[in-house]
Amino acid sequence: MKKGKNADIYKRYLIAEAAGMYWLYDPLQPEGEYQKPLMMNEFGKEVVKRWISGMPEEEVIKEIISETDADPEMVRNDLKMFFENLHTQGY
Repeated sequence: MKKGKNADIYKRYLIAEAAGMYWLYDPLQPEGEYQKPLMMNEFGKEVVKRWISGMPEEEVIKEIISETDADPEMVRNDLKMFFENLHTQGY
């Protein structure tokens, strides 16, 4: 059983691969309320996989920082913007 703030999200959103990119979409969206799939690259897919598995955003950020050699503050800022973009698009 998944735990965390987003524990119910993993049941709703799916990631598909098409045309060499990854797409986050909601297969359960209400009829008449089209939500455009979000196109992502490989890195975005890895971030979203963790998020829809139930991992809180801050934990995703910390985990990604620990796995990369990039500047931690830059990674934090980029991921915060990524999550803001997700939420702006209704995810």
